[in-house]
Amino acid sequence: MLTITQVTDYDINDFGFIHSASWHATYKNIASDDFLSHFTPQNRAAVFKEAIKNSNERFYIAKLNNESIGILILDYYPEGEDEYVGEIKALYLLPDYWGKGYGIEMMNFAISDFTSLKKTKVILWVLEKNLRARHFYEKYGFKFDGQTKIINIGNNEIEMKYYLNL
Repeated sequence: MLTITQVTDYDINDFGFIHSASWHATYKNIASDDFLSHFTPQNRAAVFKEAIKNSNERFYIAKLNNESIGILILDYYPEGEDEYVGEIKALYLLPDYWGKGYGIEMMNFAISDFTSLKKTKVILWVLEKNLRARHFYEKYGFKFDGQTKIINIGNNEIEMKYYLNL
């Protein structure tokens, strides 16, 4: 059974590992090799350990039978949005768990959390070249709102803003 709980100090190394492993699998043909070489589990754990202390975002870890398999970062007050908008900053699973329904369970958790806080809209940003994630979000009901931005992940890439009205 999948359980999703807020990250504790005990989970931080797993959180870093999942972030690193999922980025390497997802972005290996998008981000530069040099950029990805800095995405080590230890580096990501250190980054998130500080972020958790100094952020208004909430960090969650998904476990299947006590094995950490996914991470979720939710922002309840995203910059530039009104108070009724929440943002999914990250939703990542270890590659062995892709396509098995766990991403949907994690998304359902996020949507339920936002709904309980009276949010009426959820947004997220996804790389234009991340076709697997775009398909997942679109199948869930998210729509592209027309906004894009350029991010640098060793090279310039386009991120697309998606939304879901609740």
